[in-house]
Amino acid sequence: MASESPSPTTYTLESLLTKASEFVEQCHYEIGAKFYLRALEMSPKDTTIMDALADAYLQLDQVDQATLLLEKSITLAPHSGAAKWLSLAQLKRGEDAAACYDRGIALLSSPTAQPSQPVPLASAHCGVIELYMTDLCDMENAEQLCEDHLTHALQLHPDGFEPNTMAASLRLVQQRQEEAVVHVDKVIASITAVDSATTLATENVEEFSLPLRFSAGKSMIEVGRYEAAAGVLEGVLYGDDGNPEVWCVLGVCYQSLKEYELSKQYLEKCVSMLHGSGSGTGGGGSSSSSSSSSNGVMDAQIQHVNGILEEVVKSLAEVKSNGGGSMEVEEEEDDDL
Repeated sequence: MASESPSPTTYTLESLLTKASEFVEQCHYEIGAKFYLRALEMSPKDTTIMDALADAYLQLDQVDQATLLLEKSITLAPHSGAAKWLSLAQLKRGEDAAACYDRGIALLSSPTAQPSQPVPLASAHCGVIELYMTDLCDMENAEQLCEDHLTHALQLHPDGFEPNTMAASLRLVQQRQEEAVVHVDKVIASITAVDSATTLATENVEEFSLPLRFSAGKSMIEVGRYEAAAGVLEGVLYGDDGNPEVWCVLGVCYQSLKEYELSKQYLEKCVSMLHGSGSGTGGGGSSSSSSSSSNGVMDAQIQHVNGILEEVVKSLAEVKSNGGGSMEVEEEEDDDL
């Protein structure tokens, strides 16, 4: 089935779109994109097809192709389709991204927008918060804009994973620890509710993206919710084990839980990955200067992780020299059970 491809004579436009949708729903994005592309050739000004094809390209990490399609769709139909504005916002940077978010939010907030979409709208406000906490953090009114959009997000989805994750991050940056704890606990509650449900709502799938889970996990660690953080971060690692920062943060989490063996393994994995990513050599001229700067950053990261690793190894040695400490007690309890 996955080898199927559209024939110029076999399918009508309607059947092409049906097949494309089926393949995308089954996560066969490459095949689905081929069907959408063939449909777009038959109806080259159909912005709905452009948007669907752009989404498929994004799933395939073909960002340039997706960006071109979204920009063309917006040129042809700027006043419809909030989703394309919000998708483009995530592909842009700085004020360009902010402008796209504003247009998407305006369309979702329009009285003519049917049906009401509080969760996507709250997510859009959260996207703006993240933007003003990162790319546009130096703007004079950045903090106030974060507060304004956070108010909207929490009004729309007060117990939601994403609004409370963003609220926790913002409060921690502002050093408002007690308020951050409240939002972290709401995040943990929302995870528990979803994990215990028999079905997972589409809106929750949207919210529980890996970067968002990672942000939530880091906030949990900062407020001392280590066990919850470990569960969330292990889920992130399962979805993407190629990010050394995730291994490092999990190592720190297990260090806080006094799971020193696990912590050591995760930190050693992080160091190994960092060494591997910095093994390339630069060319001459400006690229050599860039490579030197990159290697300097990499060396600093490795040194930082190694510092944590030394602490963990020392703690592990102390536990072993004390006859196992709490680890031995846990083993005895297991034997009793």
